Amino acid sequence: MKPRLAGVFIIVVLSLIAACTGIQVNVNQADKADPSARVLRTRLEFVDQTYQAIPFSRIEQQPGNPSYPDPIEVNFHSVAGRLAGPDVERFFRIRLKRAHSWIEPGTQQDFAISLKAIENLISGRAASYFARPEDSEFKVEPTDTKFARLVLSAGNPFLYPYDERNAGFIAGKTGDQYALVYVDRPCRITGTIQANDGAFRHDLALDKPGLHWVRIQSTGAKSARVTRLDPAGAISVYVKAP
Repeated sequence: MKPRLAGVFIIVVLSLIAACTGIQVNVNQADKADPSARVLRTRLEFVDQTYQAIPFSRIEQQPGNPSYPDPIEVNFHSVAGRLAGPDVERFFRIRLKRAHSWIEPGTQQDFAISLKAIENLISGRAASYFARPEDSEFKVEPTDTKFARLVLSAGNPFLYPYDERNAGFIAGKTGDQYALVYVDRPCRITGTIQANDGAFRHDLALDKPGLHWVRIQSTGAKSARVTRLDPAGAISVYVKAP
């Protein structure tokens, strides 16, 4: 293959891969995207141990500080047949820089993702519920419902060992945490699971197949209530600082 044609071929292949995955959307085109893509325009927020936002001005004043890595890689994982647990599978990653980079659409302060693309990818990873000892009267009805939860993590890809941190969605107005759950049919999910040294009590009525927002609302030091609720206002991807 001639060098020129090889270059064109590589560009075409990369374009097809981008079209097939399509999770990250060029932030400059986010407002013009097809509504069916359900583009979420968001930003990265560093938070402390109490989930209070750390101002970007403080982050920018400490270049090279390992508490605020640059670049940072946001990893998209799925948990199949459960809403929490150690068995996660990474299926996508986005690398973000604080400084503007022409290589990637978006920076830590402003980027966009397609919820429809996430739904398409995570749907193939959904599975029926399987019980674990830490579950308490946990039920999924119908019992053959296939579901999966999106889980996020983040860290600097150039550190060894990998600097993986807790990450997720957070609403700016309320500080409530949110998650995305996929189901393959209308269903009801109830009951309690123990995960991350805490008890999560679920009461989810999901009226259609697809990806749904759920709110994780703290009810105590080590407990939370999980309900179906769309976030109001802006939502960010948080990364917990050490």
